[in-house]
Amino acid sequence: MTRYVAFLGSINVGGNRLAMADLVAAMEAEGFAHVATVVASGNLLFDHAGATEDKLEAQIARIIADRFGIETFATVRTAAEVRAAIEDNPFRGEGEDKLVHTYFLECQPSAVRFEALIADQAGRGRERLAAGARVLHVD
Repeated sequence: MTRYVAFLGSINVGGNRLAMADLVAAMEAEGFAHVATVVASGNLLFDHAGATEDKLEAQIARIIADRFGIETFATVRTAAEVRAAIEDNPFRGEGEDKLVHTYFLECQPSAVRFEALIADQAGRGRERLAAGARVLHVD
């Protein structure tokens, strides 16, 4: 089995309240193994065999919609992918590390969409943005 992390959107914000114990129980009932949550964020650690990341993403979103009535998305990564995304952050080691973030995305943004994001951000502050492999790096 492979160990994964699932980053979930819109859990325990904006009225989408979900008890982590209920989330763990739902995932285990669907065949996910060694499920744990990361604080109350809805982010999950789990083991699973025989499914691709995109199928796991769809399955997790469906479970949460069916069982809890919350429309969300999940981005699933292996530990190696998470580690690589953080290490590949071009802002890592510059300035204050607590202000350097790596956001995991559902899909790779097109160059046009990323450039639109950069243009929208212009003049709003000192934040710098960089695209990675299905991630957004922010300083």
